[in-house]
Amino acid sequence: MSSPEIAVLPDPAAVAREAADRIVAAATEAVAATGRFSIALAGGSTPKALYQLLTAEPYRSQIDWAHFDTFAWRPAGKPGRPKGGDALGLRAAWRMLQARYG
Repeated sequence: MSSPEIAVLPDPAAVAREAADRIVAAATEAVAATGRFSIALAGGSTPKALYQLLTAEPYRSQIDWAHFDTFAWRPAGKPGRPKGGDALGLRAAWRMLQARYG
């Protein structure tokens, strides 16, 4: 694991792009080394822009989605429609799959 790094970025969009770049790099490295990449989706609305970036070009085609394991959870065990960041990530992935496979 690398040393912690502090990056000061100009705005939320730049933060989302930096996060997307880092996730693509980590996913590429992990899939090459182990055949899979696992990520847990954060809750809340903060990561919405990140999830939208990852499931749109140019990021979408840089990720080997067949080897991408996505986890999401909510600490409160409430059945029904998912809410928050976990749902945002899952919905973004679903839209990407619908667009690609109809």
